[in-house]
Amino acid sequence: MVELWLAEGQKNDKVIEDNKLRTEVVKKSPFNANVLDYLLANPDLIPEEWKKDEKSNTRHIFFWGTIYRDSLGSLYVRYLCWGDGRWYWGSYCLDYHWNGRSPAAMLTS
Repeated sequence: MVELWLAEGQKNDKVIEDNKLRTEVVKKSPFNANVLDYLLANPDLIPEEWKKDEKSNTRHIFFWGTIYRDSLGSLYVRYLCWGDGRWYWGSYCLDYHWNGRSPAAMLTS
C-alpha cells in the first residue's frame, strides 16, 4: 500500500524546516521520481483522494527518493499535484519550510 506520510512537525498546521524533514523522510524509504513519472504516464492509477486534503486544500505529494541540484547548488524535490483538471509535476526548493499540504509518497511500513 502507498502512504502519504507527514512528519510530526508538519501535522496540525505546523511547519518543519527542510533539513529536519529531509533527515526524517529518508529513513522511511520514500518513492523516487521514477514513480512520479510513471503515475503521470498512467493517471488512472492515482487515487482520487490525493487531489485534496481533509480541509479541501490542494496537496503537493513529494517524491523524496530523488533529490535534484541546480547549477547554483540549490536542492529540489519534485512533487505531483492536481490543478486545471489534470495532474502535473513541479519542484520545490529544500531551502523552504514544509507544511501539512506536502506529504511524502512511500510504501506503508
